[in-house]
Amino acid sequence: MIDSVKLNRQISKTLTRDLRQFNTNRIKEAIERNKGSKVFARDLSIGQSQLTKLKTDDGRVVSSRPQLLREVEKFYGQLYTSTRKSVTNLEKDPRTRLTRHYTEDIPDASLCEISMALKQLKNNKATGNDEIKAETTSSLPNKPDSNSKPIQLQRAVRQGDVISPKLLTAALEDVFKLLDWKGFGININGEYISHLRFADDIVVMAETMEDLNTMLDDLGKASERVGFKMNMDKTKIMSNIHVVPTPIKIGEFTLEVVDDYIYLGQTIQLGKSNFEKEVNRRIQLGWAAFGKLRKIFSSHIPQCLKIKVFDQCVLPVMTYSSETWSFTMGLIRRLKVTQRAMERSMLGVSLRDRIRNEEIRRRTKVTDVKTDALHKLAKSKVSVDFTNNFPKQVRTVSL
Repeated sequence: MIDSVKLNRQISKTLTRDLRQFNTNRIKEAIERNKGSKVFARDLSIGQSQLTKLKTDDGRVVSSRPQLLREVEKFYGQLYTSTRKSVTNLEKDPRTRLTRHYTEDIPDASLCEISMALKQLKNNKATGNDEIKAETTSSLPNKPDSNSKPIQLQRAVRQGDVISPKLLTAALEDVFKLLDWKGFGININGEYISHLRFADDIVVMAETMEDLNTMLDDLGKASERVGFKMNMDKTKIMSNIHVVPTPIKIGEFTLEVVDDYIYLGQTIQLGKSNFEKEVNRRIQLGWAAFGKLRKIFSSHIPQCLKIKVFDQCVLPVMTYSSETWSFTMGLIRRLKVTQRAMERSMLGVSLRDRIRNEEIRRRTKVTDVKTDALHKLAKSKVSVDFTNNFPKQVRTVSL
């Protein structure tokens, strides 16, 4: 009996060790083979969780597969069904009619262009024996072994469609051509800047709250003409200390006044400490990215591979949009303290071990967060100088 217990323990320990070694080898091969983190993050995942229950509109709980499919089909059918009424009486369009522009013949692709295209290809995208690409299979409307029914998309952007985002951008550009915002916006050296656009993420700027209310009303009405609708839950009002915020109503909805807002992945805040919250958020997101890859950093793979993962997957998260930051010694110190804590976690040491920072950096050999952030800032400054004053005022920033 005792020999049986010892044998079971030995088998369990050996099995655990072999599984860890297998996962370590798989991670090592994935890192060496691929440039990004998606592949080995996918390999570490156990699998997708299955949907087992759903609550219907009338409060019932369904669990059978046919009922689940019907509820999912009903939900997405209502979500993507257009609620816009067809327009019968169109006003006269004041814009100039489009004219056809002829272009010259497109030359053949050169060897340099083909080589560049091949370098940009991702791994694990080659076809199998059937010579069918993965993109071709994913674009099929009726896939084999699939019980789902197609849903007619009447609104929103079609995911995976190449032309759909372009049509969205073109329609939005069409909306702004109808707006008469002369004299509205912020006056900078005699020129008025009324808005900033990145796809459908729009920032409307004005010098007074009354002008802003007028501009938002015009934008809402012009958007409805082409089937767009402003998302009032995501539309917020921000102002500096020189403007007294007053309520702005769009229809029956009153917009909320906030102190900060996340725009294009960056926390925007007006005032002296306008980058405090953004740096705190970058630190939190950096720890989140580090935590997802903790198994890799704590594994027994070579240190050079850990450096590659850290520099490609964690460091860019911490220094995202750092080109726009106003650096202070306090902000840089907080970023460096966070990176030191991550490096200690990679080495399996703590502050109690009293290892100097220079020794930790000598062991980890990761890119310094301060150096990376200042390097991005220097590249952005040189790019601006080339764009505005080519090529007279090229500045260099010493790191």
